[in-house]
Amino acid sequence: MNLNFKKIWNILLISLVVIILLTLTLTFKGTPDIQNIVSQSSLIRAKQTQDSNNPETGGAVKSVIDGSPETWWYGKVTPDEPNLIEINWPVAHKISKIDLSFTKTRVAQNYKIQAADGDQWKNNLEVKNNKSDYKVHLFALHPIQTDKIRLWIQKTESSDKLQQINEIYIYEATSPWGTISILLSRLLKLFLPLLFIFILVTIYLVPQKQMRGYLCIILGIALTINTLWVFILPMKPISDAASYVNYARSIAYDHTYSGYGVIHSMYRPVGYPLFLASVFMFSRDNYQLVRVLQIIVGAINVLLVYLIAKQYFKQKVALAGSLIYAIYLENIFYISTLLTEVLFVFFLLFFILFLLYQIKKPAATHGFWRSGKIYWRYIIPAGFFWGIATLIRPAFFFLPLVIFFSYLFYQKHLVRSLKITFFVSLFGLLLIAPWTIRNYLVSGQIVLVSTSGINVILGNNPWSQGIGNWPTEEYLQEAGITKELRYPTSPQAEALSDKIYLKLGIKHIFNHPQQFIEVGIKKIEILFKPSVDIPTRSDLGKLSEEYFRYIIYLAQKLYLFVLVTGSLGLVFNLFAKNNLFAIFSLNLILLYLATIIILGFGDARFRYPLIPLFTIFSAYFISRISLGIAKKLHSFTTYGEL
Repeated sequence: MNLNFKKIWNILLISLVVIILLTLTLTFKGTPDIQNIVSQSSLIRAKQTQDSNNPETGGAVKSVIDGSPETWWYGKVTPDEPNLIEINWPVAHKISKIDLSFTKTRVAQNYKIQAADGDQWKNNLEVKNNKSDYKVHLFALHPIQTDKIRLWIQKTESSDKLQQINEIYIYEATSPWGTISILLSRLLKLFLPLLFIFILVTIYLVPQKQMRGYLCIILGIALTINTLWVFILPMKPISDAASYVNYARSIAYDHTYSGYGVIHSMYRPVGYPLFLASVFMFSRDNYQLVRVLQIIVGAINVLLVYLIAKQYFKQKVALAGSLIYAIYLENIFYISTLLTEVLFVFFLLFFILFLLYQIKKPAATHGFWRSGKIYWRYIIPAGFFWGIATLIRPAFFFLPLVIFFSYLFYQKHLVRSLKITFFVSLFGLLLIAPWTIRNYLVSGQIVLVSTSGINVILGNNPWSQGIGNWPTEEYLQEAGITKELRYPTSPQAEALSDKIYLKLGIKHIFNHPQQFIEVGIKKIEILFKPSVDIPTRSDLGKLSEEYFRYIIYLAQKLYLFVLVTGSLGLVFNLFAKNNLFAIFSLNLILLYLATIIILGFGDARFRYPLIPLFTIFSAYFISRISLGIAKKLHSFTTYGEL
């Protein structure tokens, strides 16, 4: 094949970058070219309603145009009477786009969008068998000019025959650029197919000599995307992020470790607050500097994905894996907020890299009971990186077990497996020990890193649904959790309540095994569901709600793409000759899932540390599929092991 490899690769690369940058240029709100005109309506009314101003049952029909997805209106859909929402304006408008946001469990299945034409209603769009809770309808090429528009809902799939609509967005393009912007926004739909083609071209067409140059381009893409997002989207620490900030401030300014009203607290792991405190001591409460540092850390994570994949697969697969991770959109969300994810993954990937260096080395002697050689230049860093990672996220304390099982299954050396596990654990515990000693001195109890019993009870109680549900006050009081222990003010009370929570959660597991299994399945479903956790969504800054939703949509689709192809790649590689990385990854994933099921609860955010592994196997799977296609088409004359 006489192809200009560099030209094809560059064209696809430029196309990807143009789509991303174009999307970002369309995200700024306040432009006069595209206006949401529902707020200008003079009248909104509904027919066949179940109106109520009670926030638990719904709101008045005006809730669908108040700009808040947190409010809604619902109506009963019957064959005899239509379920209508009508919106009127004092003057006619040219409508270019209509977005409909439904509640997931009460989606309108069949509906029509109609516009007033004199005294008659004209059908502009009819939708049947809708399954989506967010629908976008474009009329940019043929705008609807009218002063009245209505939504006629004819059928819903909900068992109670109710449809529930959260918001209606109606847009008017007030200039040619507004029309072009609406049409160009749909280019986002091309992102995933173009990405797939780009990965295939990367695997096959990039010359070996130019790999390093293209790796630098990929790192540049990661830095560019993350930097643009950080400077477009403001950051206000809320929820867990606010808690980490408060702990960091206590370290930086008060020289203690306090939070939630407890001086010398043990509730939050110290790793991430210590990182924040080091920045705050240099530049007081400088959130933006933290985010800039996390941009750099995120780019290094892309490089680490490449280096890990390169150990076990062809360099082109490693390049494709790093590319997928570089444009994995959930990265920008976690890089831009003050949460543990990006920093934790940084140390986790370093741990994996050094550990796999050691495991990959052949044993010096043979036999199941022989020990082999220990490479200290790999073992010591792996231990320290595990220790730091544990101080950030104690949920991964089990990592030494991954070492033991992976080494035992791959090389079948029991003594060597035990030795490596022991020494990695030893060097990691040397790093953790000072904090454990500190916890003992302030509380009189042995607390390795942080008090985690509260997570156990949140995930294991009669009211648990897998998402961290609090039991009732009566239930806690019967177990000995008084108000003083429920809201501790001292490290001693914190340690005591933690111990009670832990015992209570474990007791519930043994007393209710069936519920434990059922809730455990729900936890895994929640962990891997295609949702995106965005702590900064409450303030979009310069970002419009419309394009924010497009980015969320892309993030969800890209996640599903990585999860499905990565899972298939993992299965394929388990049956390959060189399956060490697959064995290691499978052990890590299974032990992590066991930790979530037993000691915690489900949250989409908790899957993030597993994504680098899935991106590598995703690239491997794509390479396997494309290689098979290439063989069938006789497009290539030589093939190699991937």
